[in-house]
Amino acid sequence: MKLLTWLSLAVVLVGVAVLFFVNLKYSVKEIHISEIGEHVGEWVKITGKVSYASYKKGNLFLKVRQGNSSVYVFAYRNVAKLLPRVFLKGKTVSVQGVVQEYKGKLEIVLKNPSDLKVIE
Repeated sequence: MKLLTWLSLAVVLVGVAVLFFVNLKYSVKEIHISEIGEHVGEWVKITGKVSYASYKKGNLFLKVRQGNSSVYVFAYRNVAKLLPRVFLKGKTVSVQGVVQEYKGKLEIVLKNPSDLKVIE
């Protein structure tokens, strides 16, 4: 019985350690928009003010500005339809997603509705 208790405790501790290191590796990196070009292909988080917002064919297009820098944010219609239809222009938002290049411009692509949060 004692052996089973110690074995269970060891398995739990190893599991907790694995979860800790996985969380470190896959945690979202918050960056300044001016650094976006250094993070193509990575999952990042930015915060800024929406200077442009539009829905086209169900897809969401945003331009988020932080100081003198800006980046486009895109959500496919399957994600955009789950976002609340609020007026985003002028709002401060937090966005997380994968940085990609599309037609020579960098953008952040939202994968889930929870990737866009309106701060104010």
